[in-house]
Amino acid sequence: MVSDNSPKSLDELARHLGASLNSGLSQDEAGKRLDRYGLNVIPRPSRNLFQVYIAPLLNWLVNIYLVITTILALLAIFVLPDLWGQVTFWIIFIVLNAAVAIIQQIRAQKKLEALENMSPPKSKVIRDGEVKEIKSEELVPGDLIKLEQGDRVPADSRLIKASFLTVNEAPLTGESVPVEKTSESASSVSENGNMVYLGTYVTSGTTTALVVATGSRTRLGGIAETVVRLNTGDIPLRQKVNKVARYLASAVAVYLLISLAYHLVSLSREGLLVVDGALNARLLAETASRSLITSMSIMPINIPLLTTIILLAGTLAMARQQVVIRDLSAVESLGRISVVCTDKTGTITKNEMTVRWVCLPELNGADHIFGATGTGFDPHGRLFAVSDTSEAAGGFEFDQVPDSRPAATVARDSALEMLLVSGMLNNESSIVKIPAPKAGKTGEGATFCAVGDTTDAALLTLFGKSGLDEDVYRSAFREIASYPFDSNLKRVSKVFEDSRTGKLLAFTKGATERVLERSLSLVFGSMEDSVGLGEKEKGHLLKKAGEFAARGYRVISLAFKCIDGTEQQPSRDSVEGGLIYLGFVAIIDPPRDGVLESVAEAEKAGVRSVMVTGDSLETARSIAGQVGIVRDGDLASMAYNRDLPDQEFFKTSVFARVSPEDKMAIVQRYKQANRTVAVTGDGVNDAPALSTADVGIAMGVTGTDVAKQSSDMIIADDSFNSVVVGIREGRGLFQKIRSLIFFYISVNAAEALVYFGASFIPDFNLLNSWQRIYIFTTAHAIPPLAFISDRLSRDVMSEKPRDGEDIFNRNTTLAMALFIVSLASVLSLIYLVASSGLLPVWDGNHLGIIPDFGGGALDPVGWAQAKARTMLLTVALLSETLLVLCLRRLNKSAFRTLNDDNYWFVWPFLLFVPVLHVALMYIPGLQEFLNNNLSINLEIIRLTVVDWIVALVFALIPIGLLEWYKARVRQHGRFF
Repeated sequence: MVSDNSPKSLDELARHLGASLNSGLSQDEAGKRLDRYGLNVIPRPSRNLFQVYIAPLLNWLVNIYLVITTILALLAIFVLPDLWGQVTFWIIFIVLNAAVAIIQQIRAQKKLEALENMSPPKSKVIRDGEVKEIKSEELVPGDLIKLEQGDRVPADSRLIKASFLTVNEAPLTGESVPVEKTSESASSVSENGNMVYLGTYVTSGTTTALVVATGSRTRLGGIAETVVRLNTGDIPLRQKVNKVARYLASAVAVYLLISLAYHLVSLSREGLLVVDGALNARLLAETASRSLITSMSIMPINIPLLTTIILLAGTLAMARQQVVIRDLSAVESLGRISVVCTDKTGTITKNEMTVRWVCLPELNGADHIFGATGTGFDPHGRLFAVSDTSEAAGGFEFDQVPDSRPAATVARDSALEMLLVSGMLNNESSIVKIPAPKAGKTGEGATFCAVGDTTDAALLTLFGKSGLDEDVYRSAFREIASYPFDSNLKRVSKVFEDSRTGKLLAFTKGATERVLERSLSLVFGSMEDSVGLGEKEKGHLLKKAGEFAARGYRVISLAFKCIDGTEQQPSRDSVEGGLIYLGFVAIIDPPRDGVLESVAEAEKAGVRSVMVTGDSLETARSIAGQVGIVRDGDLASMAYNRDLPDQEFFKTSVFARVSPEDKMAIVQRYKQANRTVAVTGDGVNDAPALSTADVGIAMGVTGTDVAKQSSDMIIADDSFNSVVVGIREGRGLFQKIRSLIFFYISVNAAEALVYFGASFIPDFNLLNSWQRIYIFTTAHAIPPLAFISDRLSRDVMSEKPRDGEDIFNRNTTLAMALFIVSLASVLSLIYLVASSGLLPVWDGNHLGIIPDFGGGALDPVGWAQAKARTMLLTVALLSETLLVLCLRRLNKSAFRTLNDDNYWFVWPFLLFVPVLHVALMYIPGLQEFLNNNLSINLEIIRLTVVDWIVALVFALIPIGLLEWYKARVRQHGRFF
């Protein structure tokens, strides 16, 4: 490691660190240093259990529960010892709910930490003289690293060589203005001029740097900064859930106050509140405890807890499908996405670049065209001459290349040689050979991978197939200056000194129209001859390149020029002016498997796919047509015109040659039209668009660190298929949460209406306290777990995107109101029917438990009321359990859901409550055991067959009404 008193010059620093400024460390030495210094990570600040897991649970609802439980505990201590059983129960219930949430959060946190390794930060490092890509955490002092635009600096490093390098040091200084950097010596290594620091970002240029400090020894580690972690804070969806729960709880609180006031006034009028001049504390405590317990039994404490569990479980499920959520708030927006603005290269296509054709065009006469065999980055292959343009542009079958076709000879000082050398030298990539397991000495089965830009890697591979010796040219040309790729200029250039002639040569490559606009001549015959290019000739060359682009090839043009050696530091404009055009290469990058189906699935779901790319219009339109993005009547636009009429804009499926500013403007225009937009991006210049979109999606493989930090989610495999998976999973999560909230509001509100109405009947207790707790802890707690364990609906992508941010639309609200009113009505009616004797007490009702008719305040007054209570409990349990079946798929009938989505894992949760109810009713001694040992007095009498039929009919009434309303909504072509 290096301190402020360490050697100042670069050579001394290299000697101090035992590093080579040319070949870097050896792999063995790097391993030893990793053991000595540890991983290049900043230790996370430790937080105690309360901060991490308990504090987030103390939301508004849980706090109310704790307050009421405390009040009940005080009443039990000082006035009503009989309350201890119920107080203990509520404490156990709250602890169990918290324990479930804590356990889930612990599981989720461990898995989420593992997910960070799905797309870990990587760095390009020079070891043993070769450029390799490793995890940034494996860097050690003395490593040589290569950085380019968009890279996050992985460790404090001293610059060795820098080209037009600027760095955003806002994470350290708070200033977002890029800082220019140089490799020139400073007065000390601690000064900023020739140093880059962990956590900062390269905004432009390239550099090679020497790592001087890693991990906690870096400047960032010294000020105890932490890496960005998944945001699990209070997100909009959870805020809305808590808001809904608070409204319901507020209504319960109003009921509590009215109920207490009513009973206190009633007791006062009857002269029972004050006896012999003293407050009747026991009667007051009994009245208050009944109201408090009723309030607790209809407050939706489970909503925020289960919502969090669903979100975490869904996030983990998405991660298993290559979708890593960085911000949980994106989950809500995923379900509302109506437009996806997607890149082409690597997202729609495989990003497996292979140069298929090399074209040296002629203005008069036949072009010189060469094909290249082989696929991917494997350099085994050859160049061969092609007879005419039609054979190439028409789609030559490479697997049918006859062995007799001779390899092309690359003549010295030919245009072909210059084009191949230009592509190899003006390059920032390298090819790594990865031996196959158990390949032996033959090396058969080895794979070749690109380190860096895949287009550059394709040009390196092309050079390897030419038969030319790379070492000869690398030793002959010394790099003088570098001008990195600019997303607006769409060109990249390098200047070299040719040691054989002493000349300075500039090599430029990029988009054909951007290279041609800076070219004055075209190589004609040999390198010594060239012909001038006017607008007419440039248009002719563009047309030639367009023939390939129209068939889906990515076309890259190459040019060069000799530079006057007297200019010490030539400007970019000077270097890239007056170029001599060499020709172009046509690169094939086929669409990914399954993208065609994913685009069709998105379209079926009402999600429009729009390609926004920097590639040529012809290439983009061809690839978009192959995967179904462009349909009949759709438009394709060259760049983005802000004056484009809305009618044309919304019919445009392809925007080509767009700049980063154009991309952001497209996103903003969709948002102004109230569309929910997702946008994919991988470059540093994509950050504004990623931040502007409702859901910013970064690429996990090719994405820069800046893009990832600006995104809401990361696609680990860079595939458009995973984008659609994210939309599908996001919709499914929202549906689960919506169904969960629908359930709790419906059952709690319906029961609240019944309890509220009954509380104003003098000397009447609808249920005893344990019976209310029984409903709460069974029907309210167990069946809704089916929503968590349920799989996604098969039709989730058959529905249109939600048109608003609210959890419930008008149809859902009306359905919920219908169920609340109908359930409250049948519960009241079945109680009235049984207690009035319309449903008589049969002899069979006497065979089970015998209720306590001792005359206590909560005891039934006779068999009729005991049966009425049991019938109410039975109807409530059945109807609320069946409600879960209806809500599993709101946009389907319950019968169709059972047929299409009959998932066995939900049945244990649905059957548990009815089975438990039957067991308590018919197993002798079970209720007596609960009463004698746990003081749980349920008093559920045995029902006859007739009673069960009546109960089932009443329970099905609200279910039938809900199903009728669902069918009516479907008939009108609407959705919930």
